[in-house]
Amino acid sequence: MRQHQEGVKQVGEKERREEEDRRRQDLEFQLEQERQQRAREAAAAQHAAEAAAWQAMQ
Repeated sequence: MRQHQEGVKQVGEKERREEEDRRRQDLEFQLEQERQQRAREAAAAQHAAEAAAWQAMQ
């Protein structure tokens, strides 16, 4: 009986760790997506600023 309870406990712990890993990976993916979006927005803003400066010099 004790071995069974210990086995159930270990399985529950393994499932909990796997769920935490999935959540962490999801968060890391989301953060990376947000970082890439900010980088695209910054590049677009830089391009617009350069275009405006070029127009101003014409």
